[in-house]
Amino acid sequence: MPKLTTSYIKRIDSELVVTQITQRTTAWIEEWSEELGRLMKLTTHREIENLLTMHLRDGKSVADLARAFMESGTREEYYRARTASLTEMLRAHSVAQQEAIIQNPAVDIKEWVHTGSYRNNPRENHVKISGDKARKDQPFSLTGADGNLYFPMYPRDICLPPSESINCHCIHRGIANEDVLGLSYEERLKLQEEAIAADDREWERERDAENKARAGITENDLTNTNNYDTMYSGTGEKGDNGILVTNEIELRQALVDFKNHIEGMEEPYKSMYQYYADNTVLVEDPKRAVYVGYDPQRDVLVYNKRQLNYIANQQPGNVIFSHELAHRYDNNITQSWNNENFTSAIKNAESAYLADPEKYKQLYAANTDLNPAFQDILSAISRDELNTHYGHDASYWNDRHISTDTFANLSYLRSHKIEIPKFDGLLDGVVQAYEQMIERGVL
Repeated sequence: MPKLTTSYIKRIDSELVVTQITQRTTAWIEEWSEELGRLMKLTTHREIENLLTMHLRDGKSVADLARAFMESGTREEYYRARTASLTEMLRAHSVAQQEAIIQNPAVDIKEWVHTGSYRNNPRENHVKISGDKARKDQPFSLTGADGNLYFPMYPRDICLPPSESINCHCIHRGIANEDVLGLSYEERLKLQEEAIAADDREWERERDAENKARAGITENDLTNTNNYDTMYSGTGEKGDNGILVTNEIELRQALVDFKNHIEGMEEPYKSMYQYYADNTVLVEDPKRAVYVGYDPQRDVLVYNKRQLNYIANQQPGNVIFSHELAHRYDNNITQSWNNENFTSAIKNAESAYLADPEKYKQLYAANTDLNPAFQDILSAISRDELNTHYGHDASYWNDRHISTDTFANLSYLRSHKIEIPKFDGLLDGVVQAYEQMIERGVL
């Protein structure tokens, strides 16, 4: 694997060499070879691992690997053996490319690329996402032929069903950051080592969280939430925003805690949240790359256990449920995207921003302690033209999402009595329209 990964990393940085593999990829090789061996009915999972490793190391062709599969008794018919070997060799290449992308300090963004229809029947959904980009440590979003939404880190990721992997010839590649490539070799090598160490730490932390969750261990030490409470409320009061949610057990405990937290709210927010907190369902959905989110089709809150482990995603429980249950309330009661006063106020704010974006960028730069919920509203109103580095990117912000997320963020801010910055009156009309909806819509 190091040799194969080196060939990929050199496509962007000709001087870097891969001498070690991250723990994440090492674990993938071990776990997938065992699973593949079970699926293909090999005598032991080591047999399939050895076949793949040997052929990848020696640069053998797909036909050579297919022949080896047949001789091992895994496939009695050449076409099936060739299909299996092609898919698994390409999968290994995708893993090696992802490893190279993670290790390469000159890559921040990766891109999904459909390689064409030569001697292949292209999948329309794969053609459609060709050119889509994602942060190198985050998944792509692929709508399967079955209508389900999947979140692969790369083409042929094992999270995809066989129908999306077999005979898939898509690739993914890193996009070079020329500024980093301009650094000295020693600096780039140090950054590569730091990238490996950082990924290993994250992998160990994810595994630790998974093991604790399986063992029923929860960490409710409120010292974990101090920084988040300061960031979200500006008060620094310990525990005001609840426990920091890092796993499934803590998420469910956070919902219980939030129900108690509601008792301290004032009307109309107490009534608004009380009903939905008491009548909500948490559903694990591994197909969605979401930390915690509201699914309006099913009217439930969904979460992905893997996403709960990512430090960059983690938030305090009362922040999570204030935001997501506001989405549920909005979907069932106010329907902010259909409220003419609210949507008109948002359009007016958008127009005001576009008329003088530099003014608002200067105001933003001058305020160093803005609440993340307010930053997300600014991102929405500017359609991420004002890059707050918090919340969603420009591709997310359509008219409906701007309305629903502005509603949810205002609900959190108002219910927690957090002052909304004046920002030269940019959001005055939006806040007024929001409060009118709340007064009229509470159950």
